[in-house]
Amino acid sequence: MARDGAPPAYDPAGHDGELRAALQEVRTGRWLSMRTLLERTTRWWQWTQRTQVLAAGRPGPMWSGPGSPRSRTVCRPP
Repeated sequence: MARDGAPPAYDPAGHDGELRAALQEVRTGRWLSMRTLLERTTRWWQWTQRTQVLAAGRPGPMWSGPGSPRSRTVCRPP
């Protein structure tokens, strides 16, 4: 049986609070929090998940800037 009212809204970051904050920064055109987040991410599966969510939420081409190779991410618009 369907419930009345608005459907639930899902956040692409899920339960990852750090990713949610960085995604909000990326959406407003600020990239430093993304770079910091990816530098601190040590698990490969989490790094993969975070880069996918950040790439999907970007307003345009994305590059985290100079730094360690793990923090560099280049995504081109589809």
